[in-house]
Amino acid sequence: MRDQRNGCAAHRLLIGVWATLLIVGGAAAESPREKLTAAEDHFLSADFRRALDETTRLIESGELKGSVLRDAHVLRARCEVAMAHRSSSIDAFCEALRVDPAWQPDPDFFTAGELEAFDQAAADCGPKEGTAPSYLPERQSTSSSPWYRGKFFLGAVGTAAVAATVLALSGGDEGAVEADLPLFPPPPDR
Repeated sequence: MRDQRNGCAAHRLLIGVWATLLIVGGAAAESPREKLTAAEDHFLSADFRRALDETTRLIESGELKGSVLRDAHVLRARCEVAMAHRSSSIDAFCEALRVDPAWQPDPDFFTAGELEAFDQAAADCGPKEGTAPSYLPERQSTSSSPWYRGKFFLGAVGTAAVAATVLALSGGDEGAVEADLPLFPPPPDR
């Protein structure tokens, strides 16, 4: 009977060790892209510090290559922008452009701050063949006339002037009798 108990305990220990090895081995077998995706999940949930730490660790590990390395630098730049570290974000975008000079951000998925940092990085570190294109949406030109000369404002002023003239010419409300407002009721007795 005692040998049977020892066998069960040894069996449970063996199962526990095997399960631990599977868990640890599964985590170790995670690809660099999966690790970067986990960091992107932290970024999307606004945990920028954790996303930045994991991304930096991945970049420094040396296991990232090609587009995965570029994406890691881009994620690092986006985290830096979110944490208001502008110069670090520009440096990270420069690294992404060194890996893939043809990469461009999609304006539909990047914030204005991220696009501005990328434009600065493209101007500083991008190809020097010509001027770096801007990936920000074009700004509407501002008119040279001041705001009070705009059509809306002039229309509103004109409408108010016509209404005041009509009221003045109609004589106002001379025949109306002013009614006294009712008094407040007395406070309740206790």
